[in-house]
Amino acid sequence: MKADGPSWDDLVWGEAETDLLWETFHENSKSSGYDDALPNQVVVDWMTRLKNALVYDSADAVPLPGPERFPPFPRGLGEAIARRHTPRGLVPTPMALETLASLLHHAYGINRWNEGTHFPRPFRNVPSGGGLFPLELYVHDRGLVDGLQPGLHHYDPETNCLRRIMDGDMTEAFAPCLYQPEIIRGATVTIFQTALFRRSTFKYRDRGYRFTLIEAGHVAQNLNLVATALELGVWNIGGFQDRRIDRLLGIDGVNHATVYMHAIGREAV
Repeated sequence: MKADGPSWDDLVWGEAETDLLWETFHENSKSSGYDDALPNQVVVDWMTRLKNALVYDSADAVPLPGPERFPPFPRGLGEAIARRHTPRGLVPTPMALETLASLLHHAYGINRWNEGTHFPRPFRNVPSGGGLFPLELYVHDRGLVDGLQPGLHHYDPETNCLRRIMDGDMTEAFAPCLYQPEIIRGATVTIFQTALFRRSTFKYRDRGYRFTLIEAGHVAQNLNLVATALELGVWNIGGFQDRRIDRLLGIDGVNHATVYMHAIGREAV
C-alpha cells in the first residue's frame, strides 16, 4: 500500500477514530516478555489476605441442597447449546430451591478442593486467571423460590448457602435501573455478577481487569446452558445503570462493582 493511501481505520471504519478509551486500555493491558512475575509466596500471601468469598456472617443463612438433590436435566449438553437463546420475555413462576442451587453451583460453585496443590483457593466450575476467582454472585428472589424469604441474597460456595442481606421484594427498586425494566419484572430470580477487582489486579495489574471480565463470560455461559437444560429462559443484561445497581447491592462500585446481570424465569410464549 502506498504511504499516501488509506489508513487501516479508513478501511475498517470508513473514517479514523482517535482518543478512544478502550484502545488506550487495551494497549496498556497488553503483556510483554519484560513483565515481572510476582514470586509465588507473595501471591499466596495476597490470596490469604483477600478472602475466597465475601463474608456475611451476621445475615441469616439458608443451606442449599447438594448435587445429589439437583433436578435431572431434561435436555442434554448438545441440545442445551443448540437451544440457548434470549427469550422474547420471561414469566415469573415458582422455582424449587434445588433448581436455584443447581444454577448457582454449576455457574460458580466449587468442584474440587485444593488439597495436594499449591493453590490456596478451592477450584470452581469455570477457569480463572491464576485461580484467583475475583467474582461474587448475588441473587434477588421476589418470593417465588421455595424455602427462601424474598430479598437479596449472597451466594457462598464454600459453605454452599445463601445469606439474606436485604429483606423484601426489590423488583421495583431494580427495574428502573435497567434500560429495559420489563426484563427484571418477568424474572423469577435475578443473579448479579460482581467483581472484587483487586483479587486479580494485585497479580496481573491492568490485565487482571481483562481476566475478570473474561471470567464473568465463563460464568454467564455456564448459567445459560444449565438454565436452558432445565427448560428455563435467561436474559443476560449488560444495559444497566451501574451506580444505582451498586448502591442497591450495598457495594462501593469502585473496588467492588457489578459487571453482569442475569434474569431467569419461564420463557413467555
